[in-house]
Amino acid sequence: MAIRFIVDGASDMDREYAAANNIIIIPLRLFFGEEEFFEGVNMTNQEFYAKLETGKALPKTSLINQFTWEEAFKAGLAAGDQIVAVTLSEKLSGTYQQAKLAQAEINSPDIFVMDSVQVSFSITALVIEGVKMAQAGKSAEEIYKHLEELKHKVRIFGVIHSLKYLKEGGRLSNAAAFVGSIINLKPVVSVVNGVVANVGKTIGFKKGLQTIMEKLRDENYDETMPVYFGDGASRDMLLEFIEMVKKNFKIISDRIFNIGPAIGTYSGPGVIGIAFFKK
Repeated sequence: MAIRFIVDGASDMDREYAAANNIIIIPLRLFFGEEEFFEGVNMTNQEFYAKLETGKALPKTSLINQFTWEEAFKAGLAAGDQIVAVTLSEKLSGTYQQAKLAQAEINSPDIFVMDSVQVSFSITALVIEGVKMAQAGKSAEEIYKHLEELKHKVRIFGVIHSLKYLKEGGRLSNAAAFVGSIINLKPVVSVVNGVVANVGKTIGFKKGLQTIMEKLRDENYDETMPVYFGDGASRDMLLEFIEMVKKNFKIISDRIFNIGPAIGTYSGPGVIGIAFFKK
């Protein structure tokens, strides 16, 4: 049986890679006021950030419900595939629980559902490792069990360029945002125990990039595993950052991902991130 991976749009999975590797992406449903969009379907990341900058309020996202997961699972089973579904962290969304309800409803031994405890392209980093195992002939159960262990070794860090969206999203007070903008404060964020958390602050964006680069050393990254990069409408700066990392560390991959609405709604355009595996 072939292995079919299913991820939600919060994974920021590359669609060309997905199409080539039997990966189904269930898109995020976005609402800008009364307007409805599906990320990656009728709204590109570039369009999302442009609308985010000009919109009067932050968009709302809708979780992927049980019915949608059931339809995705049934389609995979009908094709004769075993299924490994990897979702956004349970602590950030009800999507995982909806997928588990769908799994229980269908009650097939060929469906495995995993809470990644991650967000954005650190989810995709896990799925890529699963794809390698599928190509080596491993079963869905073997892949699921390995990824359950591996997910605790993934690290993702990002530096946020603008405080505006943290303020509008209620994650930063008006006073803190005002002071921060005056001193050019840039938050450094990560995923800690399944939740996006502020893990540092720097003065200046380039200092923030230096800080997240040094996380490779601080976290004792595994040089035998890939290092991934992501950006929110800031590709030129990201390419400079990648070159900076390459000058200081040995990395075996520099695959780039677009950071989408799940993170981008609160980070805004300009966010840059790095993901890797600890030893």
